[in-house]
Amino acid sequence: FPSHDTIRSQLLLFLANRRHILEEVVWPALDQGIIPIVDRWHLTSHAYQYNAVNALDVMMKVVPQLPTLNFVLLAPKEVSEERRKLRNRATDHLEERAINDADNLNRRFREGAESDLYAAKTIIIDTSKPLTEVYDDVRMELKAHIGYCQKVSLNGNQ
Repeated sequence: FPSHDTIRSQLLLFLANRRHILEEVVWPALDQGIIPIVDRWHLTSHAYQYNAVNALDVMMKVVPQLPTLNFVLLAPKEVSEERRKLRNRATDHLEERAINDADNLNRRFREGAESDLYAAKTIIIDTSKPLTEVYDDVRMELKAHIGYCQKVSLNGNQ
């Protein structure tokens, strides 16, 4: 596993990227009345950079915008490994870590999701089901929270 310094460096790089997304995408979209959907925000850093630094304090200083709604998509290690094989492509070091340390990462995602800061705005979705069911679960939750969610196919075609 990565060293304490490597994890701290990763956190700072990810936060710089998130701050850029916040300034260039999220805030302008909100100003136009658009609901932005982004992946891998605060809870991801909590899970991946856990205990290496006081990640939450650093995150709140650099990226103060908390999401209105969080989805935590959890899958057992076996499901993650099987889906990775189906994608038939090389994985990067973060994906490898996610698969090799799936139980701990899932636990840390769940802990973060259930914390006082996130519990009221986080939905945990079991992704061990078929992907079409996972998609429908996410869509149903989005519709419940924003009122409308157009159905699109999983392959990107309408």
